[in-house]
Amino acid sequence: MLGDSQNRRVALFKDGKPCLIAGSSDFRFVHGTWQYCTGVVEWGLSPTDAMNQPRFGLPRQDGNFYFESHYGDKVFEMLRERKIAFFNGQPSPFTELVGALSIDDERALHIEQDGRVDGCALAN
Repeated sequence: MLGDSQNRRVALFKDGKPCLIAGSSDFRFVHGTWQYCTGVVEWGLSPTDAMNQPRFGLPRQDGNFYFESHYGDKVFEMLRERKIAFFNGQPSPFTELVGALSIDDERALHIEQDGRVDGCALAN
């Protein structure tokens, strides 16, 4: 894995060859890039599914964590049970906009751009 000094751009390798490059131009948020990579690598999601997964953000000024509203009810129930303060918001650029290139096992290139803002697209 290669990353820049602020960990907002990541390159992952498989068998010595690049397989995933993801990043964000927004220096304030690094968690979206890492959540995307976790979806692909750890959970085995397709690049598209990983990009569309709900995200969470760092605590806001009021101390509440930002969670996108399309998490399932069980997630919000668990947060309440654990007394974790959160804000349930719409999918938003506040959870970081991510762009990614991935190369699958058949060496097909996939380009993913976050749909959390108008004008972003997907190309396969």
